[in-house]
Amino acid sequence: MRKKHKISTETMLIILIFLFGIFTYISSITGGELSERIAMQTGWDIDASGQVYKEVDLNEFVLTPQDRGQEVTLSMQLPQKYISDPLLVFHVKHATIQVSIEGEEIYAYGQERYEENHMVGYGNHLIELPDDYMGKTIEVVVVAGEEDSYSNFRVPYICNAKNVFRDMFLEKKIILGINLFLVTFGLLILIISIFFSFRSKNFSKLIVSGLFSLSISLWSICNYDLVMLYTCRLETKPYLEFTTLYLCPLFVYLYFWSDIMKRKEKLIRVIYLSLLGVQAVFFVGMAVLHGLNIIHMPALVTVQHVIIMLMVLSYVALMIYDIKKKQYERNALAIGMLALVIISALDIIRYNTLVYASSHMRDSFPSLLYLGGLIFVLSQIVDFYSEVSRKMYEGAKAEALERLAYTDSLTGLANRRKCDDLFDELDMSEKVYGILTFDLNNLKLTNDTQGHESGDVLLIKFAEVLQSIFGEAGTICRMGGDEFIVIIQDIKVVDVRALVDKMEVAIDKINQEDENLHLSTAYGFCRSNEPRCKDVKSVYRKADARMYKQKNAMKKYAMD
Repeated sequence: MRKKHKISTETMLIILIFLFGIFTYISSITGGELSERIAMQTGWDIDASGQVYKEVDLNEFVLTPQDRGQEVTLSMQLPQKYISDPLLVFHVKHATIQVSIEGEEIYAYGQERYEENHMVGYGNHLIELPDDYMGKTIEVVVVAGEEDSYSNFRVPYICNAKNVFRDMFLEKKIILGINLFLVTFGLLILIISIFFSFRSKNFSKLIVSGLFSLSISLWSICNYDLVMLYTCRLETKPYLEFTTLYLCPLFVYLYFWSDIMKRKEKLIRVIYLSLLGVQAVFFVGMAVLHGLNIIHMPALVTVQHVIIMLMVLSYVALMIYDIKKKQYERNALAIGMLALVIISALDIIRYNTLVYASSHMRDSFPSLLYLGGLIFVLSQIVDFYSEVSRKMYEGAKAEALERLAYTDSLTGLANRRKCDDLFDELDMSEKVYGILTFDLNNLKLTNDTQGHESGDVLLIKFAEVLQSIFGEAGTICRMGGDEFIVIIQDIKVVDVRALVDKMEVAIDKINQEDENLHLSTAYGFCRSNEPRCKDVKSVYRKADARMYKQKNAMKKYAMD
């Protein structure tokens, strides 16, 4: 047990050192301050469905949630301050956008997708401004593409086009570092576990762990608008974000599949399978409804939240039940799952309080789920390693016990118990097998004249001869005393006569090297397809009878 604990600790330390190295590296290459930018927080005139608001401060401005087709127009006089290579960063959620300066359109996005009733997408629009933008009037027309699309706007800003991605990177480098680790880690775990799963079913858990790591990290990258570092196609973000969001609970629950299926409590299995089935049906149903353009992915967030909360409650109830029964031992997994459960529950409560209790939907919702995902993934690896270590320990222990139970302690050959088991197997086999029986001569004489230690040497030497000659052809057993047996399970591929000749040559060589040994044996052989050999015991008796016949002949020859 100490060894297991020590190795698990070392594994965790290696993971933590690896994480620390990633963060240190990111910090070293992303040092520096944000480039200059002009925040456009105040001075907006807003027309929302005929309702006009003057000199609006966007940090304080809130609309009723905008439904599909509702139009909002924002206009203001651009700042007099100059920035080279000017780029306007304007965030819009689930809406088309059209931007004009002094009545001339400079940017448009989403109209075609809107007309086809597809998800328009959302995120930061990077709008190139003319170099002489200062003091000119800008007008932004936004049309909601989904129900309850948005109720407010982030503060847009003007920055240098060359520094926009660098600044995005700098602002959220730690979050990006954690999620890049989860992506890399998930891919590595997935590749390794798929390879090893062909050898062991245990690695199927790691496949699920790798998929979860990828899903939670990709969702978080979208949630923090970091996906723009890889693609500026805003329609990609909602597909990636909502697909991974709806897959994450499925992967979390699948990790516990083998554990739940082993449990005796039928009710626990039924609840688990029901929730797993609900999540799977929900995901497939969501994909079908979205594919048919009936309901888009964002509209089903509340349904997913309800399912997640049911999963959270079921896990907490199961943990309490196991603690009361004193049968909860997987501490690493408990810590990781509790972290994920707590952060998930708090995120869901915060989100829905913001949406329903506050009667409006904020433009951004920075989730901490990536931290829960990181802790859970690390706990899964420690849990998997501990489980594999335990199974290896139990397997080695069982193998050692089996070796003790089925091995002759003196010669290292199989013992009579092993032989009896093989006899049972042979009775069910259709192959033609053969049995060789041996009786070691001179054992009693050696014990009486030279002592039992010399007799043991004689037995060990004979066992070594049998192992060297017949080891690849069959199973060698010591039946007890001076009796040995070789079981050849497929006699058609073995030349018994040639092997016996080799044995006799080997015995003569040993006797020449050590004149005090006097190694000698009588043997008998019988095939299972010989007359009156109806079962393994009759084959053994016939081989044994032939061995004793040879032994008697050898005694008579010695007397003559």
